Amino acid sequence: MRSKATYETAARSQRIQRTLLLDDGDDLCVALHDLAAGETVEAAGAPLVLPQGVPAKHKFTTRSIPAGELVRMYGVTVGRAVTALPAGSLVTTENLVHAVDPRKARWSPPAPWLRPALPPGLPVAFDGYHRSDGSVGVANVWLVVPLVFCENRNVDLLQAHLERQLGFATDEAERFDLRALVEGVAGGRQDADLASIPVAGRGAVSTEVDPRRSPYFPNVDGVRFL
Repeated sequence: MRSKATYETAARSQRIQRTLLLDDGDDLCVALHDLAAGETVEAAGAPLVLPQGVPAKHKFTTRSIPAGELVRMYGVTVGRAVTALPAGSLVTTENLVHAVDPRKARWSPPAPWLRPALPPGLPVAFDGYHRSDGSVGVANVWLVVPLVFCENRNVDLLQAHLERQLGFATDEAERFDLRALVEGVAGGRQDADLASIPVAGRGAVSTEVDPRRSPYFPNVDGVRFL
Protein backbone atom coordinates (compact mmCIF):
# COMPACT_ATOMS: atom_id res chain seq x y z
CA MET A 1 0.00 0.00 0.00
CA ARG A 2 1.34 3.43 -0.93
CA SER A 3 1.63 6.00 1.84
CA LYS A 4 -0.17 9.37 1.91
CA ALA A 5 3.15 11.12 1.22
CA THR A 6 3.63 9.00 -1.92
CA TYR A 7 0.18 9.97 -3.22
CA GLU A 8 0.86 13.66 -2.49
CA THR A 9 4.19 13.49 -4.37
CA ALA A 10 2.51 11.85 -7.38
CA ALA A 11 -0.22 14.49 -7.37
CA ARG A 12 2.33 17.31 -7.29
CA SER A 13 4.28 15.79 -10.19
CA GLN A 14 1.12 15.69 -12.31
CA ARG A 15 0.50 19.39 -11.66
CA ILE A 16 4.00 20.44 -12.79
CA GLN A 17 3.78 22.15 -16.17
CA ARG A 18 6.10 20.35 -18.54
CA THR A 19 5.38 22.20 -21.79
CA LEU A 20 4.55 25.76 -22.81
CA LEU A 21 2.61 26.94 -25.86
CA LEU A 22 3.27 30.67 -26.27
CA ASP A 23 0.43 31.34 -28.72
CA ASP A 24 -2.65 29.29 -29.56
CA GLY A 25 -1.73 29.31 -33.25
CA ASP A 26 1.88 28.17 -32.77
CA ASP A 27 3.28 25.09 -34.47
CA LEU A 28 6.09 24.80 -31.91
CA CYS A 29 5.87 24.06 -28.20
CA VAL A 30 8.60 24.62 -25.57
CA ALA A 31 9.80 21.81 -23.33
CA LEU A 32 10.08 23.15 -19.77
CA HIS A 33 11.77 19.94 -18.58
CA ASP A 34 13.67 17.11 -20.25
CA LEU A 35 11.03 15.05 -22.07
CA ALA A 36 11.63 11.37 -22.86
CA ALA A 37 10.80 9.55 -26.08
CA GLY A 38 7.39 7.90 -25.77
CA GLU A 39 6.25 10.37 -23.12
CA THR A 40 2.74 11.79 -23.46
CA VAL A 41 2.66 15.57 -23.10
CA GLU A 42 0.11 18.29 -23.65
CA ALA A 43 0.64 20.26 -26.86
CA ALA A 44 -1.83 22.76 -28.29
CA GLY A 45 -4.49 21.54 -25.87
CA ALA A 46 -4.26 17.87 -26.86
CA PRO A 47 -2.16 14.90 -25.69
CA LEU A 48 0.84 14.09 -27.87
CA VAL A 49 3.18 11.10 -27.70
CA LEU A 50 6.75 12.24 -28.40
CA PRO A 51 8.58 10.11 -30.98
CA GLN A 52 11.94 11.28 -29.60
CA GLY A 53 13.38 12.94 -26.52
CA VAL A 54 13.27 16.73 -26.23
CA PRO A 55 15.77 18.51 -23.92
CA ALA A 56 14.55 21.27 -21.64
CA LYS A 57 14.18 24.70 -23.32
CA HIS A 58 14.10 23.11 -26.78
CA LYS A 59 11.07 23.14 -29.08
CA PHE A 60 9.02 20.39 -30.69
CA THR A 61 6.26 20.41 -33.29
CA THR A 62 2.65 20.31 -32.18
CA ARG A 63 1.47 18.82 -35.49
CA SER A 64 2.84 17.11 -38.59
CA ILE A 65 4.51 19.71 -40.83
CA PRO A 66 5.30 18.93 -44.50
CA ALA A 67 8.69 19.86 -45.94
CA GLY A 68 8.79 23.44 -47.15
CA GLU A 69 5.88 24.63 -45.00
CA LEU A 70 6.17 27.76 -42.88
CA VAL A 71 6.34 27.26 -39.10
CA ARG A 72 4.90 29.64 -36.51
CA MET A 73 5.93 30.55 -32.96
CA TYR A 74 5.16 33.59 -30.77
CA GLY A 75 2.15 34.00 -33.07
CA VAL A 76 4.35 34.81 -36.09
CA THR A 77 6.26 32.92 -38.77
CA VAL A 78 9.75 31.98 -37.54
CA GLY A 79 10.98 29.35 -40.00
CA ARG A 80 10.47 26.90 -42.84
CA ALA A 81 10.65 23.12 -42.48
CA VAL A 82 13.59 21.61 -44.38
CA THR A 83 12.21 18.08 -44.12
CA ALA A 84 8.87 16.61 -43.15
CA LEU A 85 8.42 16.92 -39.38
CA PRO A 86 6.05 14.46 -37.70
CA ALA A 87 4.12 15.71 -34.68
CA GLY A 88 6.41 15.87 -31.64
CA SER A 89 9.63 16.24 -33.65
CA LEU A 90 12.55 18.01 -31.99
CA VAL A 91 13.28 21.21 -33.94
CA THR A 92 16.94 21.86 -34.78
CA THR A 93 18.96 24.12 -37.07
CA GLU A 94 19.20 21.14 -39.44
CA ASN A 95 15.46 20.60 -39.98
CA LEU A 96 14.27 24.22 -39.71
CA VAL A 97 15.65 27.35 -41.37
CA HIS A 98 14.80 30.97 -40.65
CA ALA A 99 11.87 32.47 -42.55
CA VAL A 100 9.43 35.33 -42.08
CA ASP A 101 6.16 36.39 -43.66
CA PRO A 102 6.58 38.62 -46.72
CA ARG A 103 6.10 42.30 -45.98
CA LYS A 104 5.54 45.21 -48.32
CA ALA A 105 7.53 48.30 -47.49
CA ARG A 106 5.31 51.31 -46.96
CA TRP A 107 6.92 54.60 -47.92
CA SER A 108 5.64 58.09 -48.31
CA PRO A 109 7.60 61.24 -49.11
CA PRO A 110 8.69 63.11 -45.98
CA ALA A 111 6.61 66.09 -44.97
CA PRO A 112 8.33 69.49 -45.09
CA TRP A 113 9.88 70.57 -41.80
CA LEU A 114 7.97 73.28 -39.98
CA ARG A 115 9.42 75.35 -37.19
CA PRO A 116 7.64 74.36 -33.97
CA ALA A 117 5.74 76.94 -31.99
CA LEU A 118 7.85 77.54 -28.90
CA PRO A 119 6.39 78.76 -25.62
CA PRO A 120 7.42 82.23 -24.46
CA GLY A 121 10.12 82.70 -21.84
CA LEU A 122 12.58 80.09 -23.14
CA PRO A 123 16.31 80.84 -22.75
CA VAL A 124 17.82 82.46 -25.83
CA ALA A 125 21.33 81.07 -25.18
CA PHE A 126 22.82 77.57 -24.98
CA ASP A 127 26.20 76.03 -24.20
CA GLY A 128 27.83 76.14 -27.62
CA TYR A 129 30.42 78.06 -29.61
CA HIS A 130 30.63 80.45 -32.55
CA ARG A 131 32.03 79.29 -35.88
CA SER A 132 34.15 81.48 -38.10
CA ASP A 133 31.29 81.82 -40.59
CA GLY A 134 28.95 83.23 -37.94
CA SER A 135 26.98 80.06 -37.30
CA VAL A 136 27.01 78.20 -34.00
CA GLY A 137 27.66 74.61 -32.98
CA VAL A 138 27.91 72.23 -30.04
CA ALA A 139 30.40 69.53 -29.05
CA ASN A 140 30.42 66.45 -31.28
CA VAL A 141 30.55 63.51 -28.89
CA TRP A 142 30.04 59.89 -29.90
CA LEU A 143 27.72 58.03 -27.53
CA VAL A 144 27.80 54.21 -27.49
CA VAL A 145 24.65 52.88 -25.80
CA PRO A 146 23.68 49.18 -25.70
CA LEU A 147 20.02 48.59 -26.48
CA VAL A 148 20.02 45.35 -24.45
CA PHE A 149 22.05 44.69 -21.30
CA CYS A 150 23.55 41.46 -22.69
CA GLU A 151 25.68 43.70 -24.98
CA ASN A 152 27.37 45.40 -22.00
CA ARG A 153 30.47 43.24 -22.28
CA ASN A 154 30.84 44.16 -25.95
CA VAL A 155 30.52 47.84 -25.05
CA ASP A 156 33.25 47.38 -22.43
CA LEU A 157 35.51 45.87 -25.10
CA LEU A 158 34.79 48.76 -27.46
CA GLN A 159 35.65 51.24 -24.74
CA ALA A 160 38.88 49.44 -23.83
CA HIS A 161 40.10 49.54 -27.44
CA LEU A 162 38.58 52.65 -29.00
CA GLU A 163 39.25 55.27 -26.31
CA ARG A 164 43.00 54.80 -26.20
CA GLN A 165 43.63 54.01 -29.86
CA LEU A 166 41.49 56.91 -31.09
CA GLY A 167 43.24 59.28 -28.70
CA PHE A 168 40.46 59.95 -26.19
CA ALA A 169 41.73 57.99 -23.17
CA THR A 170 42.34 60.20 -20.14
CA ASP A 171 44.07 57.60 -17.92
CA GLU A 172 41.80 58.66 -15.06
CA ALA A 173 41.72 55.11 -13.68
CA GLU A 174 45.52 55.16 -13.30
CA ARG A 175 45.33 58.33 -11.21
CA PHE A 176 43.04 56.72 -8.62
CA ASP A 177 45.09 54.92 -5.95
CA LEU A 178 42.82 52.26 -4.47
CA ARG A 179 45.64 50.80 -2.42
CA ALA A 180 45.61 53.81 -0.11
CA LEU A 181 42.02 53.06 0.90
CA VAL A 182 42.64 49.32 1.23
CA GLU A 183 45.67 49.86 3.45
CA GLY A 184 43.72 52.37 5.53
CA VAL A 185 40.89 49.91 6.15
CA ALA A 186 43.35 47.11 6.92
CA GLY A 187 45.11 49.42 9.38
CA GLY A 188 41.90 50.00 11.32
CA ARG A 189 41.32 53.62 10.33
CA GLN A 190 37.80 54.91 10.88
CA ASP A 191 35.49 56.47 8.29
CA ALA A 192 36.41 60.01 9.23
CA ASP A 193 40.10 59.23 8.75
CA LEU A 194 39.50 57.33 5.52
CA ALA A 195 37.82 60.38 4.00
CA SER A 196 41.04 62.36 4.44
CA ILE A 197 43.30 59.82 2.67
CA PRO A 198 44.62 61.24 -0.63
CA VAL A 199 43.64 58.73 -3.30
CA ALA A 200 44.58 60.78 -6.37
CA GLY A 201 47.98 59.72 -7.69
CA ARG A 202 49.10 62.11 -10.42
CA GLY A 203 46.24 64.56 -10.10
CA ALA A 204 42.59 64.89 -9.22
CA VAL A 205 40.18 62.73 -11.16
CA SER A 206 38.34 64.99 -13.57
CA THR A 207 34.93 64.49 -15.13
CA GLU A 208 35.36 67.31 -17.64
CA VAL A 209 35.30 66.61 -21.36
CA ASP A 210 38.80 65.82 -22.56
CA PRO A 211 39.88 68.83 -24.67
CA ARG A 212 42.19 66.71 -26.81
CA ARG A 213 41.31 65.76 -30.34
CA SER A 214 41.70 62.42 -32.02
CA PRO A 215 44.40 62.42 -34.71
CA TYR A 216 42.04 60.33 -36.84
CA PHE A 217 38.78 62.22 -36.22
CA PRO A 218 39.68 65.86 -35.56
CA ASN A 219 36.01 66.94 -35.57
CA VAL A 220 35.06 64.53 -32.77
CA ASP A 221 35.27 65.97 -29.27
CA GLY A 222 35.04 62.73 -27.33
CA VAL A 223 33.63 59.23 -27.00
CA ARG A 224 31.36 58.17 -24.14
CA PHE A 225 30.22 54.63 -23.34
CA LEU A 226 27.03 54.12 -21.31
